[in-house]
Amino acid sequence: MSPLRFAIILSACLSVSVAAQTPSGEEVYKQRCAGCHSQDNPRIPARASLEKMPATHILRTLNYGAMIAVAYTMSMAEREAVA
Repeated sequence: MSPLRFAIILSACLSVSVAAQTPSGEEVYKQRCAGCHSQDNPRIPARASLEKMPATHILRTLNYGAMIAVAYTMSMAEREAVA
């Protein structure tokens, strides 16, 4: 096998592996967020409100704000995906 062909195959395999490791924001939300954000509680923003917020705001809240106590067990990839 030529080195170029080997490199192309290796690159394709690594791309599939990375894609498989990237969490789905929807799945993270269902597993980690929906339990609270689907309740009818005026102190907790509903999903519709969250969807209107910039991702940077949500990520900042997960990393440093009110949600840090919940989000500290989430990986950065999970936080970014859900934001």
